[in-house]
Amino acid sequence: MRKEITILPALFLILAVIFFTAYRLPLTASAQTSDFELAITPPLTHIIIKPGNTTSTRIKVENNGNYDVNVTPVFVDFKSDDRTGNPVLMDTMSFDYIFLEDTEVSLDKPFLFSKGSSKELAFSINIPEGAPDKEQYFSLLFKAEPLQDTLLQSSQTSVQGTVATNFIVTTTKSAQDKGNIELYSFEAPLFLDSLLSFVTSTILVKNTGQNMTVTLGKIEVFNMFKKLVYEQEIMPENVLPSSTREIKVAKVAIFNEQEVKEPTSFKFKPPFLLGPYSIRLTYSSPNQPEKTYEHKLYALPVSVLIIFIIGYCLYLLYIKTRFFMLDRSNQKVKT
Repeated sequence: MRKEITILPALFLILAVIFFTAYRLPLTASAQTSDFELAITPPLTHIIIKPGNTTSTRIKVENNGNYDVNVTPVFVDFKSDDRTGNPVLMDTMSFDYIFLEDTEVSLDKPFLFSKGSSKELAFSINIPEGAPDKEQYFSLLFKAEPLQDTLLQSSQTSVQGTVATNFIVTTTKSAQDKGNIELYSFEAPLFLDSLLSFVTSTILVKNTGQNMTVTLGKIEVFNMFKKLVYEQEIMPENVLPSSTREIKVAKVAIFNEQEVKEPTSFKFKPPFLLGPYSIRLTYSSPNQPEKTYEHKLYALPVSVLIIFIIGYCLYLLYIKTRFFMLDRSNQKVKT
């Protein structure tokens, strides 16, 4: 009987391995390169201007690819995708007060852009007197197409693409930030598995103000003893008025020997979770007071209980089978 009982720890071990490895499958990703490569700087231009004033800005575009291309600069409006903040391009342009100053390049007309070359384009913005306070969002697209002889000489089926730089022009009689961040949705579980889960949430905020503003604040996690066990700054992100954006935390990384902030998903995963936890969100924009929101959740050792119950059922089954076999053996001896 001792030999059979030694099987039980092995069964517990197998069950534990199944539970823990099922949630840790690796993911892979791949990337491809192309002979088409246009680079544009800056990626975003934000201009604050009073009615009746004129200002200027410059855009630099580089052809770092392997081919000469024809490039056509085009202006179109954009709006936010209400999640990541990525622009959704429209088909037309509604802002009439920006002008290209370059005499060699014209909007909506292609120009030859040789490989390895770069070009700066100057733009002027002239807001008329009496213009209302308003914010405009538009993108400058550079649509590149291959030359005909390039296509004939190349094995590539196409060498084309589009790059864009975004503009935000705020027309205001005062330079005051009139953005206002409000909590739009907070999604987080009520119960967690102590061993297999982690504290996380999906948070959306909305800008109910009149102009683009920046998210500020932090996310904190407190355990059952109200002790702070996690704290991270919110990633400063632009939010357009009447649009929503998902909150990310700011992760510090080293780029070109300098510290930079990168957006990353909020996740708190200690070795073991147990009892009640609180997620506290503190949020604001540069010109509004801080607000807080708190969500409570409970961590329970569900996987441990499942393993114990399954193991106990197997143990009862073993005992029942063992006694049945012993009973049959006794009956044979008597006969």
